[in-house]
Amino acid sequence: MTATLLKPRAWLLTFGSESSQCANEEIRLDLPEPVLALFEELPHPDYLLDARTLAPITMSRSHDCEIIFLPAGSATPFPMQKAAEGWISEDASGAGARQSVIEVSFQGARVLRAVRKIVIVGDQDWPARKGIAQFEWIYKQLCRLEEGIVSQWQTSEEDATFFYLSRAGRSFQQRAGVSAAQASAAKYWLIRAEALLDRSDLITPPIARRIFLELSLRTEIAARIKAAEKAVDATHLFYEQAFMRLSERREAGRSLSIEICILLAILAEVALYIWELWF
Repeated sequence: MTATLLKPRAWLLTFGSESSQCANEEIRLDLPEPVLALFEELPHPDYLLDARTLAPITMSRSHDCEIIFLPAGSATPFPMQKAAEGWISEDASGAGARQSVIEVSFQGARVLRAVRKIVIVGDQDWPARKGIAQFEWIYKQLCRLEEGIVSQWQTSEEDATFFYLSRAGRSFQQRAGVSAAQASAAKYWLIRAEALLDRSDLITPPIARRIFLELSLRTEIAARIKAAEKAVDATHLFYEQAFMRLSERREAGRSLSIEICILLAILAEVALYIWELWF
């Protein structure tokens, strides 16, 4: 695309398993799991920067990220550049607070990233959007996993107390099995995400790979994955052991019941034999 054709653009990024009629473009991501990055283009960036003076349009409410592309140089009016810089540092809650912004520079271009907001300044948007989509998907899933780990700690502590200080029954065994399976799924996801960091050459083109790696480095994705793996391993170990011990206990109880039944049958047969002898 030549410089004369470049113009400011804006998209809403949403992740999904199926195509959407609202999306103008989609990018398939294969790791850590297959997902579609759906880009819904807006008529103008001002719908994100300042929509008060524009005609209302229908936008996806459940989008994951807002992206603005500004051509480098004179193709973007200076007031719009300043508006974009103010917009990305603005907290999404609307309370007037400021949020931290990460800046990645590459080949004379820039990517500014805040929570659920992206500004691309350069001469091409598609490679940058692919790298951003790959990062945002991992970031979103990792944040969700970390939130689940925090909430799981309280539950695990209560379950451990209940398991070791009482006679846990069948319902607890079922819950332990479900929790162990969920921990296994989380562990496999973390392994695949870590593999993507190790094999970043799978991300093409090079600009997308560069943006993905820089954003991952600045947000400490690798260290957070390691920490999450340790927490998930601990959770998985407890629930797996609890499930196995309860299974063994139930199997032992079942075996004892069978042995008692056999013993009672033998005693009944002996009693019947004695009865026949005496009577």
